[in-house]
Amino acid sequence: SMPKPIKYAGGYRVNTWVDGRKILKVFTGPDALARARAFCLTLESKSLHLTKKTPILDAIRDYHRWSEFVKHKGKSQMTQQGHTLETFRQFARDSKIKAVSDIDEDAARSYMAWYFEHYPFHLTEKRKERKSDGTATWEQYRQVLHAFCAWLIRREVIRPVNPFADAELKIRRQQKMPRILTTTEIQKLLTFWDSRADRDPIKLHIFFRFLLYTGCRLNEARALKFADIAGGLIRVTKSKTKTVRTIPVAVALAPWLAQLKGRHDDPVFPSWDQARYWKELRRATDALDIPNCRVHDFRHTFAANLAMNGVQIVAIQRLLGHSDIRMTMVYTHFHPEHLQTAVDSLKF
Repeated sequence: SMPKPIKYAGGYRVNTWVDGRKILKVFTGPDALARARAFCLTLESKSLHLTKKTPILDAIRDYHRWSEFVKHKGKSQMTQQGHTLETFRQFARDSKIKAVSDIDEDAARSYMAWYFEHYPFHLTEKRKERKSDGTATWEQYRQVLHAFCAWLIRREVIRPVNPFADAELKIRRQQKMPRILTTTEIQKLLTFWDSRADRDPIKLHIFFRFLLYTGCRLNEARALKFADIAGGLIRVTKSKTKTVRTIPVAVALAPWLAQLKGRHDDPVFPSWDQARYWKELRRATDALDIPNCRVHDFRHTFAANLAMNGVQIVAIQRLLGHSDIRMTMVYTHFHPEHLQTAVDSLKF
């Protein structure tokens, strides 16, 4: 496994292997975690030196370590990357591709064929049939492997042409519209949580209102501290794009936030694992018979309603924290009136 600090009763320890050598170091004291993380970064610099003959498995381990401790990728990103690289490792083993220098355009095309032949890779007793054709997941896999090969190219161990940039590997898919909660569904959900508010220490009725009125991602809301809410503004510091943005507190949200009390550095909402929040949402949607509802749909609902109310797309982009406005453009479909206004302005 990749080196990372492991918590124990006395502090943190790092327990791993580097270049065939066992590394075990213990850190104690108030800054133990910071020093343990810094030590992990030094291990990255001492990791296996890449050459054209480096085994693919060693290169994957090195890249995974670099992604976590140098690029600081999040848990969900690391999980997806791990699944993708593991399938590529399996393909390389089946195809007898051993060294990184063997990763070329032919290998990429062969991997694509191997992927669709073996998708899905892990079938359970409850899932013996495919739920999709795998094209959506393929594009995610291709992007991960494109980044991996770009990393190898920068280290000059493969040819300076990214094999996963080949146009033949890109599959154009029909764009899916985001799931938007209806007004009736929102009212049902909020009423459900309001009815349990007195015996709910987690304050789910406030948490999901927060998502509806801010458009925050789940991890952004989980990382929010009381110090981040001041002067009628919410300061999002732990964003997916590694940027800081501010969101005005909606008038309808303000009285709900005022009910939450805590110290300066306390989290506003419980620092549960993501799955815990998903489970709570699923419990409510199952009880209310609301299908296909995810936590991220509250963010979609926030953006779509802004678009339907005529808010400029650039403003929506800033509120959502999108680095590329093309990600925000999907919500223009919910405001078709601006297209009518545009064509009505024509006079010949």
